[in-house]
This record gives sequence, C-alpha cells and structure tokens, in this order.
Amino acid sequence: MTHSQTPSLNTNLIALHKRVNAWGDGIYEISIAQQQYWKEHVPALKEFQIEGLIVKPDQQILFYENGSGRLLKLDSSGKLERIDRSIFGGERFGAEVFVFRDTLFSIGGYGFWQVNGALRYFEEKTREWSILRTNDHSSIANGVNGYYFFDKKAGKLYCIFREYPQEYLIQDNQKKQDEQLLLQILDLRTKQWNKKPLVINSFIGREIADLRVIHKSNAGLFVQSKFHSQTFEMDFEQNALFEIDDEFVTQMGQLNKSIPFHLLFLSDSSISFFDLEKDSLAQLNTRTLRKQKKAVLYKEVDSYSDLGTQEQLILVLIILNLVTAVCFVIFYGKVKRRFRRSQKTTEEMVNHPVFLERKKMTHFINLLNDLELQIVNTLSKNHKAGKNTSIDEVNKLIGIDKRPYKIKNNIRAEVLKIINKKFMDFSNVTEELIERERSDFDKRYFEYKLNERYSNKLKQNISGGFTEADPESQQ
Repeated sequence: MTHSQTPSLNTNLIALHKRVNAWGDGIYEISIAQQQYWKEHVPALKEFQIEGLIVKPDQQILFYENGSGRLLKLDSSGKLERIDRSIFGGERFGAEVFVFRDTLFSIGGYGFWQVNGALRYFEEKTREWSILRTNDHSSIANGVNGYYFFDKKAGKLYCIFREYPQEYLIQDNQKKQDEQLLLQILDLRTKQWNKKPLVINSFIGREIADLRVIHKSNAGLFVQSKFHSQTFEMDFEQNALFEIDDEFVTQMGQLNKSIPFHLLFLSDSSISFFDLEKDSLAQLNTRTLRKQKKAVLYKEVDSYSDLGTQEQLILVLIILNLVTAVCFVIFYGKVKRRFRRSQKTTEEMVNHPVFLERKKMTHFINLLNDLELQIVNTLSKNHKAGKNTSIDEVNKLIGIDKRPYKIKNNIRAEVLKIINKKFMDFSNVTEELIERERSDFDKRYFEYKLNERYSNKLKQNISGGFTEADPESQQ
C-alpha cells in the first residue's frame, strides 16, 4: 500500500478535471455514504444521486446517476452541464455502466418489480439512450441477482447471475437443489452472447447470496464466500479462482476508514483511493496479494443436444456396455442404499431436538460475549414478533451505524460469522443459527433471522437473557 501527495484539491472541480484526465479513462466510483458530501460541496449535484465518474478515451468526464440515465459533463473550466434528455424512470438501479470504443454503455438494472436485460448506449448527437440489439439477453442487476465485470482490453462483459422472477407473478418458492450460478459472456465486438451455457464452480457458491463482492479487479472480482473463510479473486480470462491473502480485506478496510471521502478506481495492478479532502492518492497493490490457484472458475453445462452422428453412436455404444453391467449396478446400489440409510439415521440422531436438548442451551449462551448475546437476544425478540431483523438494527447493536458502508459490511459479517461458528461447534451441526434473506420490501437488501429449526431452543426470560428451552414448547 503506497501513498503519494499532490497539491490541495478539496472540491475544486477544475483541479479534479485535470487529475482524473491524467489518470486516464475508466470508472471512478463514489460510495453511497459519500453522496451527501458531494451534494453539500457541489451545488450543481444537489438534485442527483451520483454514483461515480466516467472518463472516456476522448477525455470527456461525466458524472452518472444511479437508477437513471442522467449524465453531467464536467469541462476544464469546472462547469457542470447536463448532456442527456432522459426522463428519470427508476428502472436502472444496479445497472452496469462502462465505456467501449469511446461509447458509453449501460446494461441491466432493477426497477418496477422486475430486473431487465436491456443493453443501452448513449448517442451524443441526439443526447438520448438507445437500445442495442443482440442475439440474446440476461436480466441482471448488480447485487440483486448477479454481478457484472467488463474486460476493457478483450471487449467482453462477464455476467454472473441466477434467474430472477418477475415480482408481480405468483412464485414457486421451492428451491431446486441442483441449480447453480450461471455465467453469460457478451462480446461487444460482435454483439453476440455465448451460445453454450456456462456455470460457475459450486465450490465458491450456488446462489448470489452465497457471495459478497468486495471490489472489482483488473481481471475480475474479489469475493468472499459463505462456504469459506478465504478471500478469492475470480479471474475470468484465465478461467481460474485464486486465493487472496487475508491482508487484502484488512488493508481495504483501513483505507476506507482513513479516507472517508474518496474516488475509488483501478490502475494497473492496484486499487486506488483518491482522497478528495487531502488531495492524496493511496494505492493497494493486489497482484502481490494473489496466492495459488484454487480451482477452475467456470465450465460448460453438460449437454447432448449438439452431438453429431458419430458422437451419438459412441454414446449408444456406451449405454449398451452399461446395460451389460446392470446386475452389478443393482447389487452395488443395494449396498449403497443400506449405507445411506445408516448414515441418514446417524445424522437424524445428531440433529434431533432431543439430542440437542442433552446439551444445555446455557452452555452455548456462555460461549457468547455481551455483544453477541445482545444480537442473538434481539433476533429472538424479533422472531417472536414475527419479523426479521434489519441490517441497520444489527449495525446499531454493534455500534457501527455511523461508519462507512463497506466497513460496516466487513465488521457485521465477521461478528455474525463468529456467532454461527460458535453455534455449529456447540451443536455439532453444519447449519447456521443466523440466516439472511432478501427483504420483502426491497429485494436489493438483506435481513437477518434465526434458523427456524433452532429458534424455539432460545427462550427469553423477563430480564432479557436466555434460559434452556421449555420441553413443553417443543411439543
């Protein structure tokens, strides 16, 4: 992590224009926590929900807004001028904005109870957004049902997602156990999506909720998975999943905390934080933190629909050979089923409420510190009231509600992970005590709740603590 000092900038837009032009074209992110700062210091942005800056190869500098197509151009004199004629529709929350061959693009987004997959580009002559037709589409909104990554050098857009149903239709809430995260690739040079379906390695996750994206890298995405304590980098070009040193998350948190008002952008092999108040630049070299390759990132979905005649004949021969061995398969299957029944019986015994009751719930409570106990207490109260616990409520309990957005995410995730780890060690099960699910009010946000299987094990007493579950309440 390196720091470099430059003359004082504060909110001087003329100096900002020179600074970002010197760094080159790209996307310069503004966190949600900083939007009020920009509104207070730049009056022209008062009516806008600015998400970041775009520097185009022709050195145009544009402010873009979250959820709409509104654009503001910053000229060398520090003047801001709106250059589009869009009517704010609110249908693009979570859309991906990027530049390819000097053209500004926007794809996907959430709004009006659905996720769209439209690929849009901005026409400077008409000052309007137009649709670009492709051979297919993927309906994705960042953080809702997927994540985007645009490879500027290759001209390819990578989209990780799960299909998202239209919210105004009655849904079948039953989860399919064999579903996996999908990957679609759009080649901007040919305007074609990949024809063969791809799936993300289930090692990293099967649902978007299994992943937490820390930030983009020059090769893909830095992510954490709820199945692993390790941080990973998804490298789409190499089709590889790399382990990242734990120091990465620590340094990102320190930079977010020490530079509360910043522009965040990628440069070479680094993530750069530009301090808007002190006019200083801090860089975190990510290449030095990359460790060994952990796994293949994605693969093609197994399919026999595109096989030619020769391949079909080979498949028939394989099936015939398998038929000759059917007696052996039946015998082996019987033995395997017996083993599974025995294994299932053992697992049911371990997970049975009577087994857990043998372990005093006070033993688990004694494992928690005051903060962890307060969080579990609040979750239990809300569960009794028939409601989930919001992220803001958890943040206030931890005392981080005033901290920057990404810092809050990191600290909150770590606290809840520790509670779940203590519970799993105590109960000898692999299920978590504290789960998260999407808010019914706004699908972009998550809420927390107690695992229904174990919620009745925790019972509040008058003093607000917990006692062992009443056996009668379990009947």
